[in-house]
Amino acid sequence: MGVGLIVILSAVLLFSDLNRNRAPHSQTARIWKIHLIELVNAPAIEASRNGVLAGLRESGLEEGRDYELHLLNAQGDMTNLNSLIDAALTAQADMIYTITTPALQVAMQKVHDRPVLFALALDPLLIGDTGTHTSHRPNVAGVYDRSPFEGMVRIIRQCLPKARSIGTLFAPSESNSVNFRTELTQAAQQEGLEVVAVPSTSPADVPDAALALVGRGIQAICQINDNLNSAAFPSISSAAERARLPIFGFETGQVRSGAAVVLSNDHFDGGRESGLIAAQVIRGARPAQFPYKGITRTRLMINRRVAAAAGLAIPPALLSRAELVE
Repeated sequence: MGVGLIVILSAVLLFSDLNRNRAPHSQTARIWKIHLIELVNAPAIEASRNGVLAGLRESGLEEGRDYELHLLNAQGDMTNLNSLIDAALTAQADMIYTITTPALQVAMQKVHDRPVLFALALDPLLIGDTGTHTSHRPNVAGVYDRSPFEGMVRIIRQCLPKARSIGTLFAPSESNSVNFRTELTQAAQQEGLEVVAVPSTSPADVPDAALALVGRGIQAICQINDNLNSAAFPSISSAAERARLPIFGFETGQVRSGAAVVLSNDHFDGGRESGLIAAQVIRGARPAQFPYKGITRTRLMINRRVAAAAGLAIPPALLSRAELVE
């Protein structure tokens, strides 16, 4: 065989090897335009968003090469939320990605011809999807968020064996908040606890609502997750501190901002799982292929200083279970 032919064959083989090495990272036929839409700024939302981005990266997708991301936030305004969904459709977004229940609700109402992915939202079957977890709206997929109510109520009973009632604020305008209030109430009843729920309607309303709540004869606050009260959590923490009432929360960030005990879904991991699904959709899978599923990983975190200031004794067995003790 001539030297020239050997050189040519070697070059062909080298080119083939390079292509094989690149193949796992070149699986998108086009750059997808993703509009990621949030209702408000809050720690759980940020954790979910970071998880989504981590899931996309873990799948081998790269921003700028496989997708372009447009991050949009309605700043708590439902009118803005509607406008952001409309703008995404006008901009010919390939995928509408929602974080929070209100964002998913609007997307489900308005978007039927392209994928809608979600994280940190109520189970879609509770907000308009009439299907099942395995046979659902064909363009919708993601990971929903249900707080570990039963586990939390058992923890409260461990810490406060003589407690009669616990309190929470809820946002009547948020379907996820109304649902979580109901689920907390049902779980508490199983442990002989009454739930006192006080409505809050706007950020300016939360401080007064929190003061009203701590004056209702409760032994602790167990604050459900919703967009309004999560963003205004410092006001709830301030009222609880003045009343020397412990707070039990469902968001990891709250353990450093006034909660004595947090039993949280791992919102980063939930976002990551959602991002892994989104990556498969970008590569050609249909959203209908993926059953709706909830976050399964939880994190127990305890702030002993905050607990002591509220007169709350944490049982040693609970301390030994905690992922983080401060």
